[in-house]
Parts: sequence; C-alpha cells; structure tokens
Amino acid sequence: MVKIAVIGDVHTHFDDADVAFFNQSDFDLILFVGDLANYRFMEGITVARKMAQLEKTAVFIPGNHDTVTPLQMLATIRKSPFLKKITSFFHPFRINWLRRTMSPVMMGGYQTFSFDIQGLTFDVVTGRPFSWGENMLANPHYLNSQFGIQTTQYSIKRLKECVDGTRSNNLIFLAHTGPHGLSKTRSDIWGIDYKKSEGDNGDIDLEEAITHAKAQGKKVWAVVAGHMHHRLKKEGYRETYRLEDGTHYINAARVPRIFEENNQMHHHFVAVTLANRTLSAEPQAHISPKIE
Repeated sequence: MVKIAVIGDVHTHFDDADVAFFNQSDFDLILFVGDLANYRFMEGITVARKMAQLEKTAVFIPGNHDTVTPLQMLATIRKSPFLKKITSFFHPFRINWLRRTMSPVMMGGYQTFSFDIQGLTFDVVTGRPFSWGENMLANPHYLNSQFGIQTTQYSIKRLKECVDGTRSNNLIFLAHTGPHGLSKTRSDIWGIDYKKSEGDNGDIDLEEAITHAKAQGKKVWAVVAGHMHHRLKKEGYRETYRLEDGTHYINAARVPRIFEENNQMHHHFVAVTLANRTLSAEPQAHISPKIE
C-alpha cells in the first residue's frame, strides 16, 4: 500500500500543526498543487519555510499566485506584452528564492519524478507552472527563458517529452489547473464560475499530455490539481472528483484549507491510496485545537 497526501491551494494556510501531523503520519508522499501565497511574495516564503520542515518526500508545482506580483497578474489578465516584459525582470530571482527556501521539498514544472515505494514504481509528471486555466500562458518570459516555451503548442510538445522520458508505465500528473475536456458548466470539476457563459477552464496542454501517455500504453492513475476553488463564486460547490477512462481526476482546492468547525481547526487534504494497483481518493481533515 502506498499513501499520498494531496494538499490543495494553500493561500497561506499551512502551519506547524500541518508539519507535525504529516511528519507523524504514514503518508509516503505529499503533493502540493500550488498557490502558497495570496498576493504577496513573502506570504509564499513564509509557507515554504514551514514546508521545509517536512520529513516526508514532497513535490510542489507553482500556481498562478506563486512568486508573482500583482502587476504580473494584471499583465496576464490584460494580455499586455509590454507589462508582461517589464514585470518579469526579477521573477527568476523570486523563483530561486522560493525553491531554496522550501528545500528539501522538490519544485516541479515540466519535470518527472520517479518513485519506488514498497515495490510499487510510478512517476509523477509535473505540468506547466503558473497556470491560470483557459490556456493563458502566464509569465511567458520566464517560461521561454527556462523551458523554451513560447506558445501552448511548445508546452504540449514539452509535456509529451516528459511523458516519453518516464521510467515507469504508471503515472500521476501533478498540475495547478486540471486538464481541458472535463467541464462545460460552472459546477464541473474545472468549470468556469466567473463568467455567465461558463465553459471549461482546463489546460489543453495537460489534456494532450494525458492523451499522449495513454496512447503510449501508460497507465494514468490520477491527475491531481486545484486552482478552481470548491466553493463557487456566487453560491454552491463544484465537483471535486471524477473517475473517467480509468483515471482519477482530483481537485484538491478547498479554500480556505484550514477552517473552524465545532470549535476546532480542520486542515483539509485529499488522501490517495494505492493498494493492489487500485487507487482510491478521499477528502480528509486532520484537527488541531483552536488558538484563542
């Protein structure tokens, strides 16, 4: 049996109680789907310092809130090439600072991580970092300088190469935003809830990579991501789990992930269990005392 904890969009909600719980747990691997910060870079650094205290193997994929400034976000929203360029100068510095701070937690992005746990071999393929969904290529100057990614087509090619380079035929995809092709309405797993038109907020490059993996005869056990929060913009909740074509799709973005209930603090995560080559996923919460 292999146990994996998936931690959704953190948005500053990861603390000493989390570190203590996971260090004492029987989880073999922890996957963070991104968004450590809200809108301030140092918020992410604060969370990264906590993550560095984890004694479990852990992998992190940067989300659209990680290492970016409000001006960078504005540049993405307005699709302004000039603003994207002038706000990107110190981005590599911030990324490297975050990577060093969270070590030994591994930062992914167009990478594969191979594991052999209790005789079970599998690879974690990390998708495009800083994803916003709707195939907006956020932080293009960094993506181009670090990975040679200039368009979505380049990203598709790079992710397919990651799949081709995996050591195992058993894969888990770790991304910030889930794949395109699963959503039509606002309450779907990665559906758009901020437009009247609704639609699909998933990433086409991730969808193509998953399709490519299956065409190569690889088994895609699960795709874990977040970004689209469980609570919808106006009212109601979105779908958070789907099993389709033998693949488990998991949206772990319960925000806030630490919340009060019955005078106790609940810390949300998703427990993924692999036993006898069968996967199960269950939302869980560990509990800590309320701090007065």
